[in-house]
Amino acid sequence: MLAFKAYKLGLRRISQARRYILIVYLLNLAIAMALGLVLSADIQDSLGNSLAAERLRNGFDDLWFQGFSGEAQGISKTFHPAVTGIGAIFEGLDAIVTGNFGRLQGTLGIALIYGALWIYLSAGFIGMFYNGSFDGIFGQHFFAEAGRHFMRFLMLTGIAVLLYWLILGALLPVLNDFVANRHRDTILEPLVFRDTVIKYSVIWLLILLINHVFDYAKILVVAHDVRKKDIWRVPLYAVYFMVKHPINIFTLFLMLGLTWLVLLLIYWLVAPGAWQASWFTVLFAFLLGQIYMVSRVAVRCLFFGSEIALYYYQAVLPSTEARQLPEKATG
Repeated sequence: MLAFKAYKLGLRRISQARRYILIVYLLNLAIAMALGLVLSADIQDSLGNSLAAERLRNGFDDLWFQGFSGEAQGISKTFHPAVTGIGAIFEGLDAIVTGNFGRLQGTLGIALIYGALWIYLSAGFIGMFYNGSFDGIFGQHFFAEAGRHFMRFLMLTGIAVLLYWLILGALLPVLNDFVANRHRDTILEPLVFRDTVIKYSVIWLLILLINHVFDYAKILVVAHDVRKKDIWRVPLYAVYFMVKHPINIFTLFLMLGLTWLVLLLIYWLVAPGAWQASWFTVLFAFLLGQIYMVSRVAVRCLFFGSEIALYYYQAVLPSTEARQLPEKATG
């Protein structure tokens, strides 16, 4: 089955791209350390030599946290108990499915810059994987591909953001009102829980579908060097490709999704919470976090590599979909 063949090639791509995975990890680490130093300085200024500093060695001090969060600005507004261990991941997933990005208000500029960086890096990985250009000691081909496709990927992201907004800003409030009105006079909590699960399942499925469509849309942009004026059409051709090959698309999606879930489960089982007080336990928590970050980048590469391989096997070799796409850019 082509889905299994594509998945195996995706695993091989991780090995071939290990140099670039390390580069991306180091970029993430540099950004995280810069933001962490700012946050650390704010926390240190807040604690000083107070008794709260001593109490925090033995456990979480809610009284201090309430005072700190009330005065926090910028990056410090993102600091709260859930940022430790697996909690940070769950909070991010919750923000995506509920559309509640309130904690980003003080860091919107940083979030936009980080998002643009990831679009740039994604362009590099997809371009490199599709063309098989892994040479270059300093990643010349990677960064050349990233620069070449960045603007078109940015345009695709703009379309995706619009669709996300329609789901989270328009559809989700309608579903919230529907569930609330449906159970306005009921006291049966299982029924409320059931409808709430259904509501968020619908939202999640739509978000996953959009994410998947735009993964293949990015591949199409690279494969056919689509002109900027035709970018709006590419998601439609991605949907066409997915509908034409549903079994392999869905099988590969399940395999990749299970891989991500296994990684998340392992991290959940071993990730420490906020109890670290000694340098050893702090260092241990840091190392676990770095292993997880490298694994996340590797899994994202697995997604790209496998999806590119499946597209190549299904569309490029038979040369069927290629004739249906917008003509290539000439410059």
